[in-house]
Amino acid sequence: MYAVISNNKFTGLQYNELTEAIVQHHSPAGEYLCCPKRAVEEGEDATEDDKLNALWLYATHYVTVVCEFDAMGLAAVIGYRVQAEMNGLPHTKADAVLAWNQAIWADHEARRAAVSATVGINLDYSNNGPRPFRVAEVLAEV
Repeated sequence: MYAVISNNKFTGLQYNELTEAIVQHHSPAGEYLCCPKRAVEEGEDATEDDKLNALWLYATHYVTVVCEFDAMGLAAVIGYRVQAEMNGLPHTKADAVLAWNQAIWADHEARRAAVSATVGINLDYSNNGPRPFRVAEVLAEV
């Protein structure tokens, strides 16, 4: 199901709007996995593994690219949340961001549990809404 694209110069995830595909770095040899959205959503020759991989790619793309929230941002919010709790400071914005992130991954797990080779899947995670606050807004809450 995945087309291997070689010799690309980008890293991480990239979304191709023309083909509606997300591309992820695959190997040290410079190969990339391409996941076409329509083929997986409609179940065209897509295996369960293709669909599981696509769900992860699109959830990750939604959080990191569309909503601009990466692992460093998550670590900063968690760190702030812990320090704020220990010092009796407000942390409602941190709680909102963490709840939003948890909702996306709970949604992802529910979709994973429903995957079958014969049924198409929904790769649109926008039902979880945008990130409620930027990391800078969370850190400035005090």
